[in-house]
Amino acid sequence: MASGVRLLLVVTVTVLLMACGGAPPQPRPVLAQRADAAALSANRATQAGNDEEAVELWRSALDLRQAVDDWPGAGEARLGLAQVQLRLRQPDAAARVLLGMPDEVLYPAALRARAAYQLALVAQGRSDEARAWLARANELCPAPCAIAVPLRNLGARLRLAAGDPAGALAIVNAPLSGDVAPVERAHAGRIRAEALGALGQVAQALTELESVVVLDRRLAEPAYLADDFSLQYRLALAIGDEGLAREAQTRLSAICAAAAVPACRRQ
Repeated sequence: MASGVRLLLVVTVTVLLMACGGAPPQPRPVLAQRADAAALSANRATQAGNDEEAVELWRSALDLRQAVDDWPGAGEARLGLAQVQLRLRQPDAAARVLLGMPDEVLYPAALRARAAYQLALVAQGRSDEARAWLARANELCPAPCAIAVPLRNLGARLRLAAGDPAGALAIVNAPLSGDVAPVERAHAGRIRAEALGALGQVAQALTELESVVVLDRRLAEPAYLADDFSLQYRLALAIGDEGLAREAQTRLSAICAAAAVPACRRQ
């Protein structure tokens, strides 16, 4: 009787294991786990603003992804590394990481487009080169393009830099489809405000900029807020509003005392 019960238990357990798909799944290979862990840590360091640490973690993730022939993962690591190097004011290093990536078909098209976009950002001071990379990014980005709005905003920014505020305004005023990330809405609004100011519509520019400041406060990004108050200061001076200019300068100075961001270096 006891042996019959034991046999029944063995059969029941066997049936349950078969129903659950058999043996438990094998763990991922060690190198793949290490690559995942490095990429996760790199992302966390990037989001926390620990840029020097993030550079080393992205390099580690890149080496590990390349070692196991993971081209999509290696592409993400290259993009992450270049983004942090740009924040560290190392544009030449960022360009070296990205060059060749837009033309390498082993990377997914979406990553190749993002690499071309980042190269356009690196080249913003060289307008012809920046426009060429922007055109390449638009060409590569598969529909629906995940970076369509950043590409559009950069195109408008390049028009502004080329002295064409009307062209920039036409780009950012074009209707958008789908959800737009708050950061890109803020970028578009800032470009719109700057273009309006350049066209002499300063009161409208200041109204637009107020909405941008609200968005950027929610984003809590010092670099964006510094850009906002730097522009607000210039617009206030343009219409002789000394009170607003003084307030904008005070806000900008407070940010610059706590954060090393591009707008502070331009003061």
